[in-house]
Amino acid sequence: MNNDLLGVSTTIHDYDRRTAETTDRSLHPTVVEYGVREMMKKRKPATAAKNTVKNLSGFENLFLGPGTVVIDAKKLEGALWDRLVDATIKGMGHLKPGFEHYALDGTLEHFNQGKPIRKQLKKLVVQRMGRDPFPNDDVS
Repeated sequence: MNNDLLGVSTTIHDYDRRTAETTDRSLHPTVVEYGVREMMKKRKPATAAKNTVKNLSGFENLFLGPGTVVIDAKKLEGALWDRLVDATIKGMGHLKPGFEHYALDGTLEHFNQGKPIRKQLKKLVVQRMGRDPFPNDDVS
């Protein structure tokens, strides 16, 4: 929409873009949840983070607060991995001792992820817990 009637030659959209402050929303709960929804479409965390940045970054978003939204793909990817690790650790609490490794597969299935990220997820869970909670895991 052009404001020629007011003597202004810029569009409203351009005006908003110039005056809005940028705000990093990489770890905002809504952004992380959007990334999780992308992961559930069988996308790896890195791809889900890139798609989320492409879809939500660069303009103002009603659900993310005032200012132009800027999302860092690496920070968001870390948050998505944290979500996977948290779900795995939570799932281990529901299993009998010796069956903890099934929590890895349950998390991958819940988030619609494939086996290629299993090794990375296991490494991050071991790193978070400070010990190997999967003594009977023979899958590498």
